Amino acid sequence: MQWDDSLNAGFSTAQQTWIGVNPNYVRINVAQQEKDETSVLNFYKRLIRLRKEHDLFTYGIYDLILSNHKQIYGYTRTSD
Repeated sequence: MQWDDSLNAGFSTAQQTWIGVNPNYVRINVAQQEKDETSVLNFYKRLIRLRKEHDLFTYGIYDLILSNHKQIYGYTRTSD
């Protein structure tokens, strides 16, 4: 996990790790994404919150309605 823009992306304090760190860690890391409302990290946090707030996303009867469509994953979920 690239935590921040420090040495070894904040993953280790060693001068050299046994597995390399992606050079993009300076731009792409948790610390940077936490500041950006539109980041992938914050998008996933919103999705998780939505799922926890609404049982419909987890429970109920799932029915795939567009099984042959190449661009749309369409389904319904029915609950009480």
